[in-house]
Parts: sequence; C-alpha cells; structure tokens
Amino acid sequence: MRSDARLELRDAPLADAPAIGMTTVAAWRGAYAGLMNAAYLASLCEKQQGELWGVGFERDPRVIVTALDDDTAVGFARWGESQDADAAPGVGELREIFLHPSAWRRGAGSLLMDEALPRLRAAASREATLWVVHGNARARAFYEARGYEERHDRFRSGAAVHVVRYRREIA
Repeated sequence: MRSDARLELRDAPLADAPAIGMTTVAAWRGAYAGLMNAAYLASLCEKQQGELWGVGFERDPRVIVTALDDDTAVGFARWGESQDADAAPGVGELREIFLHPSAWRRGAGSLLMDEALPRLRAAASREATLWVVHGNARARAFYEARGYEERHDRFRSGAAVHVVRYRREIA
C-alpha cells in the first residue's frame, strides 16, 4: 500500500471495523456540526457504528482502505459500483471517505482518493460519483480540487439534509 511520511494505507481487515466506527462518528460530528441535527449527531454510537462496519466487511471487504498514522486508524474510504438509480453502466461511486478531524489537512484524504480512483478504474468504471452535504464547504473544495464537478442535488428527506452529487471522468 501507499504511504506518505507517517501516513500509510492498507486494505482494511475486519479488525479495523471498531476503529472505522470511531472514525465515522468523529468525522460526522466534526464535519456536520451546524449542518445536521445536533441531537442526532450526539446520538451516534461508536460501538454500534463499529458493529455495522463489521457486517459491511462480511459483505465486501475488498473495497475498504484504512488510513493509518503511526499505526492508528485516522480515516477510511469505501467505493464500488454506483448505487444511484440513474447510473449508467461504468459509473463507480466513492461511497465514503471519512477522516478523523485530527487528520484533516494532513494528506490522508488525498492518499485515500489516490487509492480509490485507480481501483474504480480497474473495475471498469469510466466515471466516479460521490455525494456530499451541500453546506460542507471543506469537503466540496477538496473534491472540486480533484476534478469533481457538481452535477445534481437533492434534499434527502430521511436525513433532513441537502446533498449534492459530484461526478468526474476517471478513464
């Protein structure tokens, strides 16, 4: 796997599920404070998220990569075929790329993106999409700097949040 200074990537083993659960909760609370319901963010449970990720590993462990800083998990990415109803064949999706706030602006996100896109390409994807919360300016700037363009937006009623779909060619 790739590394950059103290940061390195590895294909995530099942043993990473608890750390990925903790990262998910920290990332959501850090990134979505003021953008999502505060009570909902406070209710997120690291243990429960870790258990959910454990189930996800059983379904398809090959599409998750963990970013490590001195052997401590600080982020992860997951990708696969697009789950959007209007997706054409050959469209992949970056489903999650989350970093613990302590890892923001330290290169882990770039390492994860640089790992995910070639793997999507190798799986015969010509384009990659992702969804991001409309008000998450930091994440939107990150994706736009990497060639993603806003293509569609919608209000997800179940989450009561406005999200935007980005797309870029990768072939």
